[in-house]
Amino acid sequence: MTEHKYPKKFNVLFKYKRTGLMRTEEYMHPYLEIGFNEGDVALLTELVFDEEIASLSYNTKTEGKLFAPVHAVMVLAKLEAKEPFFRLMQGLEIFGEDDDYYRGALLFYMKKVGKEFSVELISYFMNAEKGIYNRMLVLEAIKKIVETNEDDTIKDAWEEALVIYLERGEELNDGLNAFAIFSLVDITKAKHIALIRKVFETKPVDLWHDCDLEELEIRLGLRSQRSTPPPMNKFGVPLGGWDDEVMQPYISDKKVGRNDPCPCGSGKKYKKCCMQ
Repeated sequence: MTEHKYPKKFNVLFKYKRTGLMRTEEYMHPYLEIGFNEGDVALLTELVFDEEIASLSYNTKTEGKLFAPVHAVMVLAKLEAKEPFFRLMQGLEIFGEDDDYYRGALLFYMKKVGKEFSVELISYFMNAEKGIYNRMLVLEAIKKIVETNEDDTIKDAWEEALVIYLERGEELNDGLNAFAIFSLVDITKAKHIALIRKVFETKPVDLWHDCDLEELEIRLGLRSQRSTPPPMNKFGVPLGGWDDEVMQPYISDKKVGRNDPCPCGSGKKYKKCCMQ
């Protein structure tokens, strides 16, 4: 059996299944209390990319095996192991943008070790050939690294990268543009407002990521009130609030593929939005 290729203490990783994943840190498994240490890094990395496991079909009997590689990433994150960084980043290309569990574990890992690899992470984000959702994931990691470290070198490099990104004419994903705008505002406030105004005027920006330009200017103290009504979504609800506690999904009258854009207009894939 697959798990027998690994030391006995690895067995628990094959039993956890999906429990503890996609959770905040206080609800994660106590991986290090099991006895994992730096001497296990090579085997943990091998488990992440175990081809025998990757070839399995999902069912109740294989679930433990299929999620063991994700738990291995979580252990590597807890160990703050830097050696497998580049190989784990390659996993974004190998596993694609559909494996939310791997992506969630890798995000946790990047936040733990990313300070040492800020240049590489920024370079990944700036690579327009990378997938949109992968770039968003890396952007989220960099944002957290900047927020939790007082290294002005990283902050300055990130500011420069965001400005260059927003100046690019070919960057037309509304979600990524919104994420970049508000990441820049978080670290520089109104410093780059002229560029931000230009982006809102000339490029698609997901207003529902946070807010529109007028609301942003109010927050930054650049205007006292709106000059236009707030945008309305497909449900007739203005930007900034819902009358109901639970948002009702948009129901399409035609079949929508899992990987098609969601008909609600969010800009996300259907499987990551109203299909849920």
